[in-house]
Amino acid sequence: ASACYLYTIACLLFIFGSTSRTSATEPILTAQEIIARMSVHADDYWVLTQEYTFLADILIDDYETDGEIKKHMTLTERIYHYHGRRFFRKLTIDGRPLNADELKEEDTRESKFRARTQKSIAANDSSDIHGRMDESAILIKDLVGRYNYELAGLDSVRGRGVYVVNFTPRDGLKADTRRDKIFNELQGTVWIDTVQFRIMKSVGRLRRNVRIGWIAANIDTVEIHYEQQEIEAGIWMPLFVDARVSGSIFFFKKINRYTSADFYNFEESSEDPPRYIE
Repeated sequence: ASACYLYTIACLLFIFGSTSRTSATEPILTAQEIIARMSVHADDYWVLTQEYTFLADILIDDYETDGEIKKHMTLTERIYHYHGRRFFRKLTIDGRPLNADELKEEDTRESKFRARTQKSIAANDSSDIHGRMDESAILIKDLVGRYNYELAGLDSVRGRGVYVVNFTPRDGLKADTRRDKIFNELQGTVWIDTVQFRIMKSVGRLRRNVRIGWIAANIDTVEIHYEQQEIEAGIWMPLFVDARVSGSIFFFKKINRYTSADFYNFEESSEDPPRYIE
């Protein structure tokens, strides 16, 4: 459990936008026009993040069926890039610095990551360019066409004007993966900045249970809340994301997990930053 899981969710929930502009006198756009403008630079995010390093505070809570917490963990991780590949380095566990054994483990893991990256560069191998981030990543272009959109009105989020757009799944969507089954049943609302057409906030939840496999898993709850922040003019990064998932596996093993992450301390970083071991 790490920032990768939550950071990926962040990517999955429309964290991209365009740099289009609209004037105060321009008529309100249709929901489809707003979504189209939002998605113009959808994939730019993967490139932009390579220029920054930042911290993520992670919370993971697992619950019993009666609502009692059975596992609680907090982590702080630093995310940075090394020759285009992302690395997540643990800095604290449950609010304390890493002990000697944990620090040695992280040092070893980071050294192996750098050696593996250098080997890939030497072999001109660009696979796994984003490391763990690519394991369950999905692009906005793969999401936009799955939903119907309805403009609910205008509002403000953190002092900025936003379009409020509701989304619901289209009928007859094809699901090639377990992930597709989840996203094909998500519905919710996105709040899109009226000037830069960036997602400021997004909330999504399952409209009905999702069964994965014949009797393998039944997911009855997925709720995701995501927000972005403009860290400097035109540069948008995640602010926080939380997710709740519940269901069962093989009818007897229950899943009830809440995770959240806050992203902060964004700093511009070179392509080959110094080690963060120190």
